[in-house]
Amino acid sequence: MFEQNPLQPPTGVNALPPVARIEGAMFLPDKTPKESWATLQYSDDKGQLHQLNVPFLDAMYLLNLLKGMQAQSGFKMPDDPFAS
Repeated sequence: MFEQNPLQPPTGVNALPPVARIEGAMFLPDKTPKESWATLQYSDDKGQLHQLNVPFLDAMYLLNLLKGMQAQSGFKMPDDPFAS
């Protein structure tokens, strides 16, 4: 999938600002899952807030990818990564 350093986007790919911290997410339901959205907000290393709007079905696909990464990593993950 990646031909070079995965943190550097390949030619022709627009890079979003790097994520310093996920601030929150919101489910925006509609009549069907296909018409629903997920909104994600994150801050960058300068504290600027960014928003990413993702169709709900794509957000669920992303969730499955992340679960796969978690399983492959072998890391134990807390329910709340910001809990002290």
